[in-house]
Parts: sequence; C-alpha cells; structure tokens
Amino acid sequence: MGNFLSSSTPLPGSPDPASKSKLQILLRANHRQNSVLVDDNGHNYLPHHLGSVYLLGAPPARLFQVYDVAITNTQEWKDPGLQSVEISPDWWKDNIGDKVSAYQYFHFFGDEVVHCDYDWKAVVKDYLLKDNCFLLKSLIEGECHPLIHLGYAFELDSFEVAVEALTLAAVCVNFIQPVFSVEMERYQEPEEAYLPAMDVLKAIGQDQRFNGLFEKPDQENLKLLLEEFLELMLEHYRDWDWTKTSLEGLFDIAVHLYAGTHSSTDFAPKFNLSMLQMVTAAHATRICSTMLPSNTLPLLIRELFFAMCLHYITQLRPAFHDDVFEKYDTEGRGWEEVYKSAVNGEGSKDAHFVQVVRALRDAEQVYGAKGEFVYGLAIVIRVAVTVAGCAEVASGGKHDRDLLTNMESTWEICIDDAQDWVRFTVRLETRGKI
Repeated sequence: MGNFLSSSTPLPGSPDPASKSKLQILLRANHRQNSVLVDDNGHNYLPHHLGSVYLLGAPPARLFQVYDVAITNTQEWKDPGLQSVEISPDWWKDNIGDKVSAYQYFHFFGDEVVHCDYDWKAVVKDYLLKDNCFLLKSLIEGECHPLIHLGYAFELDSFEVAVEALTLAAVCVNFIQPVFSVEMERYQEPEEAYLPAMDVLKAIGQDQRFNGLFEKPDQENLKLLLEEFLELMLEHYRDWDWTKTSLEGLFDIAVHLYAGTHSSTDFAPKFNLSMLQMVTAAHATRICSTMLPSNTLPLLIRELFFAMCLHYITQLRPAFHDDVFEKYDTEGRGWEEVYKSAVNGEGSKDAHFVQVVRALRDAEQVYGAKGEFVYGLAIVIRVAVTVAGCAEVASGGKHDRDLLTNMESTWEICIDDAQDWVRFTVRLETRGKI
C-alpha cells in the first residue's frame, strides 16, 4: 500500500465554543421534527452534515446556513396511525427490520434514555450489547448509516443523535445482519487465514467468478450478492487474518477504496458515494471503539471489513491505483484551501464533501505522518477547487445553489421539556457563494 500521509502544514479547524449551543438547538429541532428515514430507503444525514461543519470550526451563523440546506434532504415524521405497534423492553425485537415501526422505535429508545436519567451512553451500550450484540452487528446495515450516526452521537455528545442511531440500527436490519451474525458464530477464530485485508480485496477484484454478476454499480446488487453469491464472497473474507488488522489499517484501506480506484491521470474523477461511506464508516468505527467495551473491538473490525467487501463487490470491484497518492500534484495547495471551501465556501453545502474532509483531516491528526503526501489532500482538492467538483461527491443529492442567496430563515425551536420556545432569525447577505 502506498504511503499517503503527511502533515506538512498545521491542520486548521476546531469547534467554535460559541457554536456548541446553537448546534444542539438545531440537532434537537431536526430530531423532533424529522424522520430518521427519507423515502423509506434513504436516511436523514443532517446530523452528519451539520456536525462535520461544526467540528471543522464553523461559526454560529454558518451552522444556521448549513441547516437551511440540509433540511431540504429530510422528511417530517408521519403518524403511523393504524399501523402503529407498541415497542417495549420485553419485546423490543419483535418489529426489528420494519421501517414502518421507525416512529415507535424512535419513541421507545427516547423513553429508555429518560428512564435511565438521561444517561444515553448507558442505554446505547445496553442495547448494542443485548442478545449477543444483536444491534451492534446491525450497524453496517443501511449503507453503514447507523454506524456513522452513532459515531456522530459520541462526537457531538448528543442523546438525540444517539436515539436516532439506535432507531436506524433497529429498522434497517435486512440482509447483512443475519449473515454476519452466523459468520461471527461459525468462525470465532481465524482458520488458516493468512492474507492482509488489502490483499483480500485485491483477490476479490481479480476473481473472474464475479465477472458479469451485475450490470452496473448499485446498492441494489447487495440483495442478489447475499442471496446467491454469498459463499463466493465468504471464501475470500475467510482468507483474512483479522487478528493482525488495526483500525488504522482499515482506515487506510477505506481511503484506497474511495480514491485509489481512480487513475492518477483521471483529472476529474466521479467519486463513488458507496466508497465514500467506507471512509466515514471507518472514522465512526474508531470513535465508537473508544466509547464501547474493549472486547467489542474485534467485532467492530470484522464488521467494518465485512461491509467493505460487500460494497466493493456491489460497485463492480474497480481496480486499485496506488499512483493516485504518489503522483497527484497538489500545486502547492494545502489544508487551508480545503478548509475554506468546507466551512466558508461552496463545499459547506455538500454533506458528503464536508464529512470526508473532516474524516481525512482527523485521520492525519490521529495516525500521524506516512511519507510525503498529505493524507487525503489530493482527494479533497479535486473536489474543493471547483463548485462542480463538490457536486460530484454527493452522487445525486439535492444541491440548490441558490438556497443561500438573499434569504431570511426563521425557526421556532423547543429547547427543553418545559416548552420554552426560542425564535431565531438569521439574515444571509450572501450572493451566489458563501
């Protein structure tokens, strides 16, 4: 694997103390008003967007501006009416995987936090570890959104985001969790495993038995893969020696999946959203590993790489090009330029762009230097230097470029259980760009 981590310049951005209370207000507004799901198969990633900009150092006014953009990708909660079911501690798993029950799970986990005197971290640990870690093994369902959401809950210290993460973990259970659970039970120790994780992915990429399974890169390929070609994937997965794999190593692999599957001569690559989520999932795994019992680390590592194998195959196993990291010329640009785009420029409008910038920046801070290349800098510069580039990252998300032009936004937000209301009015004077 090529060396692509360096810290040649100080990394900018740290949370603005003045923004913390505003962040919590906006997260609470989203929590009370909007569903964790969008059109059943999509997910409310407003906390990912807003949290990333906050963690990069956005001032309060910027958070309100970003909220205006992010809220357009959400849907309000709907009363399930006659479809309503009761969720209780005694039969909380009865409706697992039922997205119609999202509203009930949302209130159930919220009530559990209240009953635990708002010790939401205790509730999270309790339910993730219940029944042989059932929900912990569900975090990679829904394109890893439950895992990513949980990482933000810990980083932002938000019980609202934690309740949403547990809800997503419960209702997104589908094809992956049952298969992964069986694999965990069947192979509790490596059996004649000898390959590093990156070699396993490259072996999958070279295995011609996968050729022609799918017509195009698509998450919809996942169902067919698990139903008809699971043993073929597991044949490679079981060659992996997870006892010699670290979270740092898996993060490096996630970066290679995201950016190393492009040639260095590809001037404006279209980054794959599914691969991008492996980067943010790897970041979230590191965060969760510091907040959960240490004996869950092997499970988290195996779970993350299981997701990587699945996503790599569903995206048609693109070839790896290490020269992306070795040859790309940043032309003297550094993190400061990226930071300006992500916090003060067009990039702040793009949820996925700010997430990957923040994950790559934090990785450089945590894992240190590995050679002459600034970790992820070439990746994010490719999408930061132009507005069009930022749109590439989101792969079809909503991007209203005029939304932040000459507008006044007003929210009435309940900030506590006493029904105290605060009105915020933010006038944006920007014209075209922010």
